[in-house]
Parts: sequence; C-alpha cells; structure tokens
Amino acid sequence: MIKVIKKYLYKKLAYLLPYNLRRKLFALFYKSKFEDIIKKRMVSEDYSFMSYDKYHCIFIHIPKTAGVSITRTLFGHLIGHFSVAEYQIVFSKKEFNSYFKFAIVRNPWDRVFSAYNFLKNGGMTEEDKEWANKNISQYTNFNDFIKNGLKKPSILKWRHFLPQCDFICVPHSNKPLVDFIGHFENINEDFQYIKKKMSLDDNLILKHENVNPGKKLDYRDYYDDKAQKIVSEVYKNDIKILGYNFDSSSISLQKNIHTIN
Repeated sequence: MIKVIKKYLYKKLAYLLPYNLRRKLFALFYKSKFEDIIKKRMVSEDYSFMSYDKYHCIFIHIPKTAGVSITRTLFGHLIGHFSVAEYQIVFSKKEFNSYFKFAIVRNPWDRVFSAYNFLKNGGMTEEDKEWANKNISQYTNFNDFIKNGLKKPSILKWRHFLPQCDFICVPHSNKPLVDFIGHFENINEDFQYIKKKMSLDDNLILKHENVNPGKKLDYRDYYDDKAQKIVSEVYKNDIKILGYNFDSSSISLQKNIHTIN
C-alpha cells in the first residue's frame, strides 16, 4: 500500500522535483521499466537509443510528422514516440542538456487529417489496425469523426492524436525543451539544418517513407467550418505555441522563431 501511495505521489509531483532526483525515484519505483530503458541504450536495433549516444542528439518523434523518414535516413532504424519528459528519464541531466534535441511539427489541421486517413487505411502495425477498427471505423467520414469522435478521451489519448506540445514540453509547462523545431511544411530545408548540426554528409538525402498511399489530398478541402473550429479548440496550445493558422500561411514567421539555440 505504501509503495502504491509513493508511486501516486511521484506521478503527481514528479515535475516539481529536481531533474536528477526525479530520475532516481523513477529508477526506484519502476525498476524493471528503468532497466529496459538502459538496455535500449546498449543495443543496435529498431527503437533503441544507441544512435542518440552515437550522434549526441535526441529526436522527438511526433506521429505523422515525417518521423519515419527522418529516423530511417539519419539512424537507419525506427525510433519510438517518446516525449521530452520520457527522455529525461532515459538520459542524465548532463546528457540531456548537451545533446542536440530536435523535433518536426505539422499544421494541426493537416496532422489530424493525415492521422485519420493513415489509421483508417490500417496504420503501420497490427496495434494501429486494431485500434482504428475499434475507434474510427464507425464514423462515416472525416468531418463526422472530428465532430463526434475527436474529443473522446480514448481518441485524444492515442499517440497519433495527442497534442504535439505534449511531446516537446514537460507536464505543466508550455515551454518547448528542444534546441530546434523543424516544420513538416518546410521539411527539406529544415533537414539541411539538422544534418549540419549533426555534422553529417551534406549529400545525405531525406528518404520518404510511411507515406499515405494514393493521391496526395489537400486537408483544406475536407473541413467544414464546424470541424475546423473543433480542431482549433482541441489543439489550441499547439496552434498558439507553434504559431500555426489553418492554411499554414504563417509558416514564414515560424521558421525564424523555432531555432531555440
């Protein structure tokens, strides 16, 4: 019972604690999880962290922001969808502060549309397919999904629909803890900057993987006014912090504000 109470208090108060103390308590309360994390830094395979130590970087892979293309190109393997908060458990304070931390973000209206189509078409894994069959298949179309499904906790907690700021900010904070925020809409130019920061071959070309099949659709053609407003309410922090508007006409301003260091 005491252990359960301690874990509960840890979850509630963790981000009020100093970084290293929070990490030590996680290792104490969640010993097996912490051991699994450490193992991921010692193996070279999909979803490992070995490449991060090799290149002294941390990529925060937000779903549906070209993350598979980025990780396959840079590291040769996949990286999971971990937040900066989780990476603060993976890495010591010294490592976290010194590594080049970056993420790619995407227009929230476009990202939701892409995630919906991606999952409706089966996703990437059996887990994606099973989740979509349970949570998306009952909606007649995209606008029906936005109006009657998006706000449901079971959907908003799924990684493809989590706010992007949940990945790049720690709980109870709206400050991105990354050194560079690239943009899906400006991916090729931003990839050049990432390569330079990582001291990689200038001739390295970004692969394009995990792309939704079929003709590329313009998300703006699939929203009515009500659906557009719902997304603006659900992802209001993403829109405010990342600087997006519906048609991405604000992208020129974003390019200048998201290079943190």
